[in-house]
Amino acid sequence: MNLSASGRAILELLVSEINRGRFRPHDEGTFCGYKEVHRKLNLPLQGFQWGASLSKQGLGDLAKWLQSEQLPAITGLIVGEGKMRRPGPGYYSAFNVPEEDIKWWRDQVFAAIKQDWSKWVEDVGLIDLDELREDSLSYIDGAKNTVNFEVRTRCDALRKRAKEVFRSKDGFLRCKVCGWHKPDARISGDIVELHHIDPIHAAPSAGRKITLKESMEMLVPVCPTCHRMIHSKTGGGQFDLRALQQILNTSD
Repeated sequence: MNLSASGRAILELLVSEINRGRFRPHDEGTFCGYKEVHRKLNLPLQGFQWGASLSKQGLGDLAKWLQSEQLPAITGLIVGEGKMRRPGPGYYSAFNVPEEDIKWWRDQVFAAIKQDWSKWVEDVGLIDLDELREDSLSYIDGAKNTVNFEVRTRCDALRKRAKEVFRSKDGFLRCKVCGWHKPDARISGDIVELHHIDPIHAAPSAGRKITLKESMEMLVPVCPTCHRMIHSKTGGGQFDLRALQQILNTSD
C-alpha cells in the first residue's frame, strides 16, 4: 500500500521529533497535540474537532499504511491537548483495538520510538564522525566550547534519542555493564550516562558523514561508576564492556 503525501508529511514530522529526542514514552506531555500538528504542517481546521480534522488530512491514511506494513502505531504520539493528553477514539478504532486499552497504546508508543524508520523516511540527521568524536571528548572533560555549539546541539539530540531507544518498558535506563538504574523517582534525571564506544576513535582523518542510526550504534548506556572505570584502564586506553563485566564478576 502506498502512503499518501499528506500521510507521509505527518510521518516525517513524527519521525523528525523522535530523532530530535523529544518523546518520552511515560510522559504524554512530550507528545504532539492535534492542533500542534495542524500548525506545523499549515493545515486548516476542517470541522469542529482537531483530531477528526487531522484524520481527514493524512492521519487516517497513515494509520491504514502502518497496518499494511505491520509497523508500530506511531500515530499514538499525537494526542488531545486538554487535561487528559490521550489519543482520540479514532486512534483505537483505526487499529481495531478497544478504546480503553491504554496498555496497548503505551506499548505502541514505546515500539514506535524504538523503531528504525529510515527505510520509509529519509534520515536527514547526518552526523560528522569527527564532530561526534570531538563532542565525546568535550563531554567527558566537561568543556564547553562555543565554537562547537551547533555540533553539540546535534549530539545532544542524538543522546536524547539514544536514551529512549535504550530505555526499558518500565521507564528505567539501565547500565549495560552492571545493570544499575536510578533507584527512586525522587532522584531527578536518568543518572545513567551514554558512553561513546571504540568506533569513534577509528574515524578517518578527513571525517565522514554517518546516519543517525549508525551514530546511535556507537553509544551505550553506563552508570557513572562503570563509565569512570571504562576510561581507567591501566596503561591508557579504555576497557570494552565485556572485559569490564568480567572484572566486576571476578571481583564479587
